[in-house]
Amino acid sequence: MKNKKVILVLGCMLLTALCVALVANASFEPLFTARITVRSSLRGAPDQNSKRVATLYKGDEVELGEIDEEWTPAQRNGVEGYVLTASLRNVEVLSPYHALDGETVYPYAATALKPAVITGTLHASTGELQTIPKDAVIMVGPPDEDGNLLLPYKRTVGRADGKQFQLERVAPIEEASPGDLIAVYATFFSADIARSLMAGRLHNIQKGVELLDGLVIPAGEQFSFNEIAAPYTKANGYELGTIINYTSSKKSGYGGGICQVTTTLHNALLQLNVNIVRWAPHSSKGIEYAPVGFDAAVGSGGLDYIVENDLPFAMRMALDVWDGVVTVRIYRGTEE
Repeated sequence: MKNKKVILVLGCMLLTALCVALVANASFEPLFTARITVRSSLRGAPDQNSKRVATLYKGDEVELGEIDEEWTPAQRNGVEGYVLTASLRNVEVLSPYHALDGETVYPYAATALKPAVITGTLHASTGELQTIPKDAVIMVGPPDEDGNLLLPYKRTVGRADGKQFQLERVAPIEEASPGDLIAVYATFFSADIARSLMAGRLHNIQKGVELLDGLVIPAGEQFSFNEIAAPYTKANGYELGTIINYTSSKKSGYGGGICQVTTTLHNALLQLNVNIVRWAPHSSKGIEYAPVGFDAAVGSGGLDYIVENDLPFAMRMALDVWDGVVTVRIYRGTEE
Protein backbone atom coordinates (compact mmCIF):
# COMPACT_ATOMS: atom_id res chain seq x y z
CA MET A 1 0.00 0.00 0.00
CA LYS A 2 2.83 2.33 0.91
CA ASN A 3 4.57 1.61 -2.41
CA LYS A 4 1.36 2.33 -4.31
CA LYS A 5 1.04 5.67 -2.52
CA VAL A 6 4.64 6.59 -3.37
CA ILE A 7 4.05 5.67 -7.01
CA LEU A 8 0.84 7.75 -7.06
CA VAL A 9 2.64 10.78 -5.58
CA LEU A 10 5.53 10.45 -8.03
CA GLY A 11 3.07 10.11 -10.89
CA CYS A 12 1.27 13.30 -9.87
CA MET A 13 4.60 15.12 -9.58
CA LEU A 14 5.65 14.01 -13.06
CA LEU A 15 2.28 14.98 -14.53
CA THR A 16 2.50 18.40 -12.88
CA ALA A 17 6.04 18.88 -14.18
CA LEU A 18 4.94 17.85 -17.66
CA CYS A 19 2.01 20.29 -17.61
CA VAL A 20 4.32 23.12 -16.46
CA ALA A 21 6.77 22.29 -19.22
CA LEU A 22 4.02 22.27 -21.84
CA VAL A 23 2.71 25.65 -20.68
CA ALA A 24 6.24 27.06 -20.67
CA ASN A 25 6.94 25.78 -24.17
CA ALA A 26 3.63 27.18 -25.40
CA SER A 27 4.57 30.62 -24.12
CA PHE A 28 8.05 30.63 -25.63
CA GLU A 29 8.25 31.69 -29.25
CA PRO A 30 11.73 31.17 -30.75
CA LEU A 31 12.73 33.94 -33.13
CA PHE A 32 16.49 33.44 -33.36
CA THR A 33 19.23 30.91 -32.76
CA ALA A 34 22.68 31.67 -31.36
CA ARG A 35 25.84 30.07 -30.02
CA ILE A 36 27.18 30.48 -26.48
CA THR A 37 30.62 32.11 -26.34
CA VAL A 38 31.63 31.12 -22.78
CA ARG A 39 30.28 28.79 -20.13
CA SER A 40 27.28 30.48 -18.59
CA SER A 41 23.90 29.80 -17.00
CA LEU A 42 20.30 29.77 -18.07
CA ARG A 43 18.51 31.66 -15.29
CA GLY A 44 14.90 31.44 -14.18
CA ALA A 45 14.57 35.23 -14.28
CA PRO A 46 16.54 38.07 -15.93
CA ASP A 47 18.77 38.43 -12.87
CA GLN A 48 22.20 37.02 -12.07
CA ASN A 49 21.00 36.05 -8.59
CA SER A 50 17.94 34.15 -9.81
CA LYS A 51 17.76 30.36 -9.86
CA ARG A 52 19.99 28.59 -12.37
CA VAL A 53 17.84 26.24 -14.45
CA ALA A 54 20.57 24.93 -16.76
CA THR A 55 24.28 25.22 -17.48
CA LEU A 56 25.28 26.40 -20.93
CA TYR A 57 28.65 25.49 -22.40
CA LYS A 58 30.76 27.21 -25.03
CA GLY A 59 29.43 26.30 -28.48
CA ASP A 60 25.95 25.27 -27.29
CA GLU A 61 23.15 26.38 -29.61
CA VAL A 62 20.18 28.07 -27.98
CA GLU A 63 16.87 29.37 -29.28
CA LEU A 64 16.08 32.99 -28.44
CA GLY A 65 13.04 35.18 -28.06
CA GLU A 66 13.17 38.96 -28.43
CA ILE A 67 16.78 40.01 -27.81
CA ASP A 68 17.31 42.59 -25.07
CA GLU A 69 20.41 44.57 -24.18
CA GLU A 70 21.27 42.62 -21.01
CA TRP A 71 19.08 39.50 -20.71
CA THR A 72 17.39 37.53 -23.49
CA PRO A 73 14.72 34.81 -23.10
CA ALA A 74 16.23 31.54 -24.29
CA GLN A 75 15.53 27.84 -24.58
CA ARG A 76 17.91 24.87 -24.60
CA ASN A 77 16.68 21.27 -24.91
CA GLY A 78 13.18 22.32 -23.86
CA VAL A 79 14.36 24.21 -20.75
CA GLU A 80 13.43 27.88 -20.73
CA GLY A 81 15.06 30.77 -18.97
CA TYR A 82 17.15 33.88 -19.56
CA VAL A 83 20.72 34.19 -20.81
CA LEU A 84 23.14 37.10 -20.74
CA THR A 85 22.99 38.74 -24.16
CA ALA A 86 26.74 39.39 -24.02
CA SER A 87 27.37 35.63 -24.05
CA LEU A 88 25.74 35.16 -27.48
CA ARG A 89 27.29 35.04 -30.93
CA ASN A 90 26.28 33.97 -34.45
CA VAL A 91 22.73 35.19 -33.97
CA GLU A 92 20.55 34.01 -36.86
CA VAL A 93 16.94 34.90 -37.51
CA LEU A 94 14.63 31.90 -37.85
CA SER A 95 12.21 33.71 -40.12
CA PRO A 96 13.04 36.86 -42.08
CA TYR A 97 9.35 37.81 -41.91
CA HIS A 98 9.00 37.82 -38.19
CA ALA A 99 7.80 41.13 -36.83
CA LEU A 100 10.38 43.80 -36.35
CA ASP A 101 7.47 45.97 -35.30
CA GLY A 102 4.66 43.48 -34.73
CA GLU A 103 3.95 43.00 -38.46
CA THR A 104 4.90 40.13 -40.74
CA VAL A 105 6.27 42.17 -43.65
CA TYR A 106 9.04 44.69 -44.05
CA PRO A 107 7.08 47.94 -44.17
CA TYR A 108 9.61 50.00 -46.15
CA ALA A 109 11.73 49.87 -49.26
CA ALA A 110 14.88 51.87 -48.56
CA THR A 111 16.79 53.54 -51.41
CA ALA A 112 20.42 54.42 -50.71
CA LEU A 113 21.00 58.15 -51.03
CA LYS A 114 24.76 57.53 -51.24
CA PRO A 115 27.01 54.50 -50.73
CA ALA A 116 25.44 53.17 -47.53
CA VAL A 117 26.94 50.80 -45.00
CA ILE A 118 25.27 47.91 -43.18
CA THR A 119 27.06 47.76 -39.85
CA GLY A 120 26.64 45.41 -36.97
CA THR A 121 23.81 43.07 -36.17
CA LEU A 122 20.65 43.18 -34.12
CA HIS A 123 22.30 43.77 -30.77
CA ALA A 124 25.98 44.51 -31.42
CA SER A 125 28.21 46.68 -33.58
CA THR A 126 30.54 44.33 -35.44
CA GLY A 127 31.90 46.64 -38.08
CA GLU A 128 31.06 46.94 -41.75
CA LEU A 129 29.13 44.01 -43.23
CA GLN A 130 28.55 45.42 -46.69
CA THR A 131 28.36 48.73 -48.51
CA ILE A 132 25.20 49.29 -50.54
CA PRO A 133 25.74 51.33 -53.73
CA LYS A 134 23.90 54.60 -54.30
CA ASP A 135 20.35 54.11 -55.63
CA ALA A 136 20.24 50.44 -54.57
CA VAL A 137 17.02 49.35 -52.83
CA ILE A 138 16.76 47.09 -49.78
CA MET A 139 13.93 46.23 -47.39
CA VAL A 140 13.90 47.46 -43.80
CA GLY A 141 11.84 47.67 -40.65
CA PRO A 142 10.74 51.01 -39.18
CA PRO A 143 13.46 53.26 -37.72
CA ASP A 144 14.16 52.77 -34.01
CA GLU A 145 14.51 55.65 -31.54
CA ASP A 146 18.11 56.18 -32.69
CA GLY A 147 17.18 56.25 -36.36
CA ASN A 148 18.63 52.81 -37.10
CA LEU A 149 16.99 50.43 -39.56
CA LEU A 150 16.97 46.65 -39.12
CA LEU A 151 16.93 44.28 -42.08
CA PRO A 152 17.54 40.61 -42.87
CA TYR A 153 21.15 40.30 -43.98
CA LYS A 154 22.07 36.84 -45.29
CA ARG A 155 21.65 34.62 -42.20
CA THR A 156 21.60 37.36 -39.60
CA VAL A 157 19.92 40.69 -38.94
CA GLY A 158 21.77 43.77 -40.11
CA ARG A 159 21.64 47.34 -38.90
CA ALA A 160 21.93 50.52 -40.96
CA ASP A 161 21.77 54.24 -40.23
CA GLY A 162 18.44 55.53 -41.50
CA LYS A 163 20.04 58.80 -42.62
CA GLN A 164 21.63 56.91 -45.49
CA PHE A 165 18.29 55.99 -47.07
CA GLN A 166 15.04 57.36 -48.43
CA LEU A 167 12.04 55.28 -47.35
CA GLU A 168 9.07 54.19 -49.45
CA ARG A 169 6.14 52.67 -47.56
CA VAL A 170 4.89 49.23 -48.52
CA ALA A 171 1.10 49.42 -48.78
CA PRO A 172 -0.90 46.70 -47.00
CA ILE A 173 -2.86 44.53 -49.43
CA GLU A 174 -6.23 45.82 -48.23
CA GLU A 175 -5.14 49.44 -48.73
CA ALA A 176 -3.15 49.12 -51.97
CA SER A 177 -4.15 51.16 -54.99
CA PRO A 178 -3.06 50.37 -58.57
CA GLY A 179 0.67 51.05 -58.87
CA ASP A 180 1.39 50.81 -55.13
CA LEU A 181 4.38 48.88 -53.79
CA ILE A 182 3.11 45.83 -51.88
CA ALA A 183 6.30 43.84 -51.12
CA VAL A 184 10.08 44.17 -51.32
CA TYR A 185 13.01 41.90 -50.61
CA ALA A 186 16.75 41.96 -51.30
CA THR A 187 19.56 39.44 -51.05
CA PHE A 188 23.29 40.08 -51.00
CA PHE A 189 26.27 38.55 -52.78
CA SER A 190 29.99 39.03 -53.26
CA ALA A 191 30.63 41.54 -56.02
CA ASP A 192 34.20 40.32 -56.62
CA ILE A 193 34.23 39.44 -60.32
CA ALA A 194 37.99 38.91 -60.52
CA ARG A 195 37.32 35.15 -60.48
CA SER A 196 35.77 33.89 -63.72
CA LEU A 197 33.11 31.83 -61.91
CA MET A 198 31.99 34.88 -59.94
CA ALA A 199 31.81 36.89 -63.17
CA GLY A 200 29.70 34.10 -64.68
CA ARG A 201 27.46 34.04 -61.61
CA LEU A 202 26.87 37.79 -61.88
CA HIS A 203 26.08 37.43 -65.58
CA ASN A 204 23.48 34.77 -64.82
CA ILE A 205 21.91 36.87 -62.06
CA GLN A 206 21.69 39.83 -64.43
CA LYS A 207 20.09 37.65 -67.11
CA GLY A 208 17.47 36.39 -64.67
CA VAL A 209 16.73 39.92 -63.49
CA GLU A 210 16.27 41.14 -67.07
CA LEU A 211 13.94 38.25 -67.94
CA LEU A 212 11.61 38.90 -65.00
CA ASP A 213 11.73 42.69 -64.72
CA GLY A 214 8.33 44.14 -65.62
CA LEU A 215 6.58 40.77 -65.75
CA VAL A 216 2.89 40.89 -64.78
CA ILE A 217 1.02 37.97 -63.21
CA PRO A 218 -2.73 38.55 -63.71
CA ALA A 219 -5.11 37.67 -60.89
CA GLY A 220 -5.90 33.96 -60.84
CA GLU A 221 -3.02 32.95 -63.12
CA GLN A 222 0.18 31.00 -62.48
CA PHE A 223 3.80 31.93 -63.05
CA SER A 224 6.52 29.36 -63.75
CA PHE A 225 10.12 30.51 -63.33
CA ASN A 226 11.42 27.84 -65.71
CA GLU A 227 8.98 28.82 -68.46
CA ILE A 228 10.61 32.25 -68.44
CA ALA A 229 14.25 31.46 -67.69
CA ALA A 230 15.05 27.82 -68.60
CA PRO A 231 16.91 25.98 -70.03
CA TYR A 232 20.03 26.87 -68.06
CA THR A 233 22.50 26.17 -70.84
CA LYS A 234 25.30 27.87 -72.73
CA ALA A 235 23.14 27.87 -75.85
CA ASN A 236 20.48 29.86 -73.97
CA GLY A 237 22.96 32.55 -72.96
CA TYR A 238 24.05 31.34 -69.53
CA GLU A 239 27.65 31.18 -68.35
CA LEU A 240 29.47 28.93 -65.93
CA GLY A 241 28.98 30.08 -62.34
CA THR A 242 29.27 28.69 -58.84
CA ILE A 243 26.41 26.41 -57.80
CA ILE A 244 25.07 24.94 -54.57
CA ASN A 245 25.70 21.19 -54.65
CA TYR A 246 25.65 18.88 -51.62
CA THR A 247 25.47 15.61 -53.57
CA SER A 248 28.74 15.68 -55.54
CA SER A 249 32.03 17.52 -55.90
CA LYS A 250 30.73 19.59 -58.83
CA LYS A 251 30.82 23.27 -57.83
CA SER A 252 30.06 25.05 -61.11
CA GLY A 253 27.45 24.83 -63.81
CA TYR A 254 25.75 26.84 -66.53
CA GLY A 255 23.22 29.16 -64.94
CA GLY A 256 24.96 29.13 -61.55
CA GLY A 257 23.57 32.09 -59.60
CA ILE A 258 20.07 32.04 -61.09
CA CYS A 259 18.70 30.57 -57.86
CA GLN A 260 19.53 33.81 -56.08
CA VAL A 261 16.99 35.52 -58.32
CA THR A 262 14.43 32.83 -57.51
CA THR A 263 15.18 33.04 -53.80
CA THR A 264 14.81 36.82 -53.73
CA LEU A 265 11.49 36.57 -55.58
CA HIS A 266 10.33 33.81 -53.22
CA ASN A 267 11.04 35.93 -50.16
CA ALA A 268 9.13 38.87 -51.61
CA LEU A 269 6.11 36.76 -52.57
CA LEU A 270 5.96 35.02 -49.19
CA GLN A 271 5.10 38.36 -47.64
CA LEU A 272 1.97 38.48 -49.79
CA ASN A 273 0.81 35.01 -48.76
CA VAL A 274 0.14 34.01 -52.36
CA ASN A 275 -0.19 30.34 -53.32
CA ILE A 276 3.25 28.75 -53.79
CA VAL A 277 2.36 25.82 -56.06
CA ARG A 278 5.86 24.34 -56.45
CA TRP A 279 8.94 25.16 -54.42
CA ALA A 280 12.01 23.36 -53.10
CA PRO A 281 14.98 24.56 -51.02
CA HIS A 282 18.49 23.48 -52.01
CA SER A 283 18.84 21.27 -48.91
CA SER A 284 18.39 21.34 -45.16
CA LYS A 285 21.74 23.17 -44.99
CA GLY A 286 20.34 26.13 -46.88
CA ILE A 287 22.41 28.68 -48.78
CA GLU A 288 24.67 31.52 -47.70
CA TYR A 289 22.54 34.45 -48.85
CA ALA A 290 19.24 33.65 -47.08
CA PRO A 291 18.07 32.15 -43.78
CA VAL A 292 17.87 28.36 -43.78
CA GLY A 293 14.61 27.17 -45.31
CA PHE A 294 13.93 30.39 -47.20
CA ASP A 295 15.80 29.64 -50.43
CA ALA A 296 14.24 28.44 -53.68
CA ALA A 297 16.09 26.18 -56.11
CA VAL A 298 15.43 25.84 -59.84
CA GLY A 299 17.07 23.69 -62.49
CA SER A 300 16.55 20.72 -64.76
CA GLY A 301 14.50 17.64 -64.01
CA GLY A 302 11.32 19.47 -63.02
CA LEU A 303 12.98 21.62 -60.37
CA ASP A 304 10.80 24.68 -60.84
CA TYR A 305 9.32 27.55 -58.87
CA ILE A 306 5.61 28.06 -59.57
CA VAL A 307 3.29 30.62 -58.00
CA GLU A 308 -0.42 31.25 -58.40
CA ASN A 309 -1.59 34.82 -57.98
CA ASP A 310 -4.67 34.40 -55.81
CA LEU A 311 -4.79 38.09 -54.93
CA PRO A 312 -7.78 40.05 -56.26
CA PHE A 313 -5.54 42.04 -58.60
CA ALA A 314 -2.53 41.62 -60.89
CA MET A 315 1.04 41.74 -59.58
CA ARG A 316 3.90 43.45 -61.42
CA MET A 317 7.51 42.50 -60.72
CA ALA A 318 10.33 45.03 -60.67
CA LEU A 319 13.79 43.45 -60.40
CA ASP A 320 17.18 45.12 -60.13
CA VAL A 321 20.74 44.03 -59.55
CA TRP A 322 23.29 46.41 -58.13
CA ASP A 323 26.87 45.93 -56.94
CA GLY A 324 26.31 43.11 -54.45
CA VAL A 325 22.51 43.43 -54.14
CA VAL A 326 19.57 41.71 -55.88
CA THR A 327 16.19 43.33 -55.23
CA VAL A 328 12.64 42.30 -56.07
CA ARG A 329 9.78 44.73 -55.67
CA ILE A 330 6.17 43.70 -56.20
CA TYR A 331 3.59 46.32 -57.21
CA ARG A 332 -0.16 46.14 -57.50
CA GLY A 333 -0.90 46.03 -61.21
CA THR A 334 -2.76 48.84 -62.90
CA GLU A 335 -6.41 48.22 -63.59
CA GLU A 336 -7.29 46.49 -66.86
